[in-house]
Amino acid sequence: MRQLVAAFIGVISIIALLVHTLFLGIFLFLSILLRFLTPTAFARRYANPLIVEVALIWVGGILWWMRHVHRLDVEIDHDLELNMQQWNLIIANHQSWLDIFILFFVSYRKLPVLKFFIKSQL
Repeated sequence: MRQLVAAFIGVISIIALLVHTLFLGIFLFLSILLRFLTPTAFARRYANPLIVEVALIWVGGILWWMRHVHRLDVEIDHDLELNMQQWNLIIANHQSWLDIFILFFVSYRKLPVLKFFIKSQL
């Protein structure tokens, strides 16, 4: 019975994440289209923040799912003063797939949206 419940939760989770991503993807593509079809000054002022906000809403939904469905409890202990108005370089020695989500937990709405650069040689 426990395995059946776990399988059911897994299927519902996959469907919910898919719907979440597809729904926000519509707004993301519309925002990107607005960015490319408008003059540069207009795009920087309105479309770029809209693109970032859609990305933040998507990340927020994933983090909510991890906290509430998987009951992931993350406790962050750091003395950094994080600020949305400055750029930061974060270097992570990835040990598992969870590292990226932990970085999102630390930086969500405290830093600009994270951008990842990955090299296979590293």
